Amino acid sequence: MIGLRPTLSPDYRVERLDDSGFRGDDVVEMWSKHVGMTTEQAVERLPEVMLVGVHSSDGLVGVMTAYLEFHPQLQFDCWFQRVFVVPDHRSSHLSIPLILEGMETLEKRYVDGKDRRGRCVVHELESRLYRTRFHDPSEAMTEMTFIGENARGDPSGVHYFPGALAPTQPRQAA
Repeated sequence: MIGLRPTLSPDYRVERLDDSGFRGDDVVEMWSKHVGMTTEQAVERLPEVMLVGVHSSDGLVGVMTAYLEFHPQLQFDCWFQRVFVVPDHRSSHLSIPLILEGMETLEKRYVDGKDRRGRCVVHELESRLYRTRFHDPSEAMTEMTFIGENARGDPSGVHYFPGALAPTQPRQAA
């Protein structure tokens, strides 16, 4: 199990999309309304949805996605994690349980041998709120090791899965 989770108000829960009572259309609507994604962009990203954050009266208020991509610095495929929480619910700190449960789910798949394509989870901290609140990027990226900044200047962290080994031969990005 990864890290300690902050106490979340009983009004919130984190669930797999399939278990939440919400559908992909609900996620598309949330992204369109709050992120400004086009319907086409949101539909394209739907297969990446792993978890949703639900509020007892406001419904769907957050989402965690993960996609697999080669990381040129680390020289292997990694899961890149994204978390979005609608503005009115950001003070709930729902993002932390979404991040941690997503990491735990991906790690379990790796350890159990169900999906060994990615050896770690990478999280790039885009949130200006968290970046100003935490002076050390590793504090904001719970259970992550700081590995530098991405091209946009966002702090990047990695969480390696138990038993994941470094590659024996460098590979170039496709």
